[in-house]
Formats: sequence, C-alpha cells, structure tokens
Amino acid sequence: MKKSILYFFFITLVVFSSCGDGTYTSSSLPDASGRVDEIIVVMDDQAWDGESGKAVRRVLTDSYPGLPQPEPRFDLNQVPPLGFEKILKRSSTIVYVGNLEGNGATDKAIQEQVERLGEKKPRYLFSVNDVWANPQQVIYLFGNDEEDLINVLDVKQEQILNRIYTIEDRKAYRNAYAGQVNKGLSAYVKQKYDITFKVPGKFEEIVKNDSMIWFRQELKLMKKGTEMSNIIIHSQPYEKESEFNLEYPINKRNELGVYVESEKAGARMTTETKHLEPIQKKFTTEDGLEVIETRGLWKMTGDFMGGPFINYCVKDKKNKRIVTFDGFVYSPQAKKRRAIRKLEAMYKTLKVN
Repeated sequence: MKKSILYFFFITLVVFSSCGDGTYTSSSLPDASGRVDEIIVVMDDQAWDGESGKAVRRVLTDSYPGLPQPEPRFDLNQVPPLGFEKILKRSSTIVYVGNLEGNGATDKAIQEQVERLGEKKPRYLFSVNDVWANPQQVIYLFGNDEEDLINVLDVKQEQILNRIYTIEDRKAYRNAYAGQVNKGLSAYVKQKYDITFKVPGKFEEIVKNDSMIWFRQELKLMKKGTEMSNIIIHSQPYEKESEFNLEYPINKRNELGVYVESEKAGARMTTETKHLEPIQKKFTTEDGLEVIETRGLWKMTGDFMGGPFINYCVKDKKNKRIVTFDGFVYSPQAKKRRAIRKLEAMYKTLKVN
C-alpha cells in the first residue's frame, strides 16, 4: 500500500487504550464481499504454521455454542501480504496479525501503521472501517513479540471477538433482511402485542393467538435440502419478580412446543436436556432490560426431527410481563451456524414498548 494512502486512512483512526475505531465512508466504495463470519487473516505463512498461528485458530475457530454438530465460530482464510489480492480486499473483515519486534512482511505492515499513531499507540488492537469496501473493518492485532501476541489472543479473546462481530453482525442483519421487511405482519405484532419487531419479508404466519405468533421461512439450499427458520414471539404477564429465572425459558418453550407438530400424530417440540444441557446467560441491556439468553437443541417427541434454537426472554417491568423470542432451525442436511446467526440479528430488532 502506498504511503500516501496509508496516511489518508490513518487520520480516520480513533484509538483507545486497548482498542479503537476508525471510520471512512464513501458512496463510491463497492459492497463488501464474503459470507457471514468469513474472515481474511493476513499473516506470514511461517507465523501461521507456528505457535502464534495455532493461537489465532484456537481463538477464532473454537466451536460456536449450541449447535448439534461442531462448527467453528468463524471461517478463516489465511493469506500472506504478498498474496493479498485485490478481490480479497473487498472482504468485510480483514485481520492483520503480527508483532512489533518481528521481521515478517505482516509484522512490518503493522509496525508501519502503529508508528503513524505516535503517542496514541494502542496496546494490542486497533481498526479502520470501510477502507476498500462497505461495510468493512480492517483490524490490526499484535503483541510486542510472539509470546506476547499469544498471551494477547488468550487473555483478550472476548474483546477480539466483540470487535470482529461489530461488522459481522451487520452482515448477518443484511442477510436476514435481504427480502426487506414484511410491513403488514410487523404492524400486526405492534398492534396486537405492543411489541416492535421487524418481521423479515419472506417469513409467513403459521399460528397466532392472543399471546403468541409463529412465523416461518423455508429456503431451498443448493444440494443441501431445505432450511426452515422459525420465530415464535410470546408475551405473558407475571405477578412475582421471582418468576423470571433460568427455568422460565425452558419451561416456556416446552409449553409453546405443543403448537409445533410433525407428520407423526402426537409429536411435539421439546427442549433437549439429556444429551446437551442448554447454555444460558443473564444480562442487562443498555436500556435497563433484564434478558436471559438460552441456546441449545430442540427435538420432536415421537419423531426424529430436531435442530438448534436460540431463545431470549425479556423482563418488561413497565408492563409487568415477560416477552419471549424463540428462534429454531430445521435443516438436517446443512450446517446451522449461519441460520442461527440470522435469527440473532432478527432478535436485535425486537423492542418492548
């Protein structure tokens, strides 16, 4: 990259003590390429084959949680700087990995960028947005030497993943809403349940009643059969604060499972708890809403159907109710991570009023 271009993008950087954001937008930039959670790692071949490369793979390709078969969190494509062709520069997420004392081509590229930051030199990571495409994030991840780099990867894993997801979540959203928004069904959800939710354009109503509505989308996959994505939105009043606990999501989705049937008489959806315990975490949003996130597997009683699900239960104190978003996928011949990632993106459009 020419020094003049480097300087142009350097002035867009905003650097924090440990990480930073830079922004450059232009309508002339092409759309970013690559599938959701597909990452380009720019790293010298020798380093990639060594201990630091193993650390990168350990952090970025650990198993995505809650799937029936192991799938990596990200799909990595490693290229050395000299193999970084123009077409790859349109990728949505590009991660340069090296160290400040190394002599490799990637090390030198990172060192040159860090030197331009002067006294604002970050500790281990900074990024520039929309360099060669939009939306795009070019991340520079480094340590002082190889040992320090490996330590950074292990200790700062959560921060690194969060940084990568800032762009990949946007891609998942664009993928989920490629067919625009079903304004009619979205308006119905708002009027009937007092919940704002963007129903994707290709989702169809399956069941609805006074407390819940179920949507489904069926996609035909090339050589991989079908992918059926489902969303159930449910609203229920609560009397006691203690009702909102880690047992609630499982009990509620099992209760709602009576609506999900198969061709076998009497079959219904239930949550798998014997072979794989659901993964749960409780957190509070910036708006002060308490949320329980649950990931795991569902199955049909009396049938062989099953797949992954992701469930969010939101405590709406203002209206003394619990709003449930339950997304589940049936796609026996295909991988499931991308389908679940799209459901995650859809949930983020849900707002309680």
